[in-house]
Amino acid sequence: MSKKLLNEVYRFQELAGIKKEMRIGPDGSLMSDEEAVDKAIEGHTGSLAKILKALNKDPQYTRARQALDAWIKTVAEKLSIDPDSVPKNHNAFSGEHSYGEALPMIKQIFIDLISGDQEEELMEDDYTEDLSTIPSGDTDAMNIAEDDFSATMHAVDDDPVV
Repeated sequence: MSKKLLNEVYRFQELAGIKKEMRIGPDGSLMSDEEAVDKAIEGHTGSLAKILKALNKDPQYTRARQALDAWIKTVAEKLSIDPDSVPKNHNAFSGEHSYGEALPMIKQIFIDLISGDQEEELMEDDYTEDLSTIPSGDTDAMNIAEDDFSATMHAVDDDPVV
């Protein structure tokens, strides 16, 4: 997909107010939030590893903190989010964890930011329903829907459009 066409797609997304909800990959297909974050971080993981290693040795290392701020800004801009919305005080950015442990946490931070899931994540139990509370057989809603449909069909049969 050409850069001009991609910019036009981004412009229309912004006009429609869906820029943060829809991301388009290089092949023109829609990307999930995870794919978008992976794509934004791609090519910057080596510098992140060095930054985290330096912070692991000395958490107060000023140049490493500045480099981390620049890294966060670069990735945030690629994802079209405000760099100030990234929680820089999160323990993933502290240097307490190795690169291998911190990278999944950092990715999840960015995924949550672009998907808007900064609130508490819903658990699988939040979507399950107690089957004992569901009545078996016909329900009032089902009967009403069937009555509405049969009334509509009788009206069509009685007054056909010619």
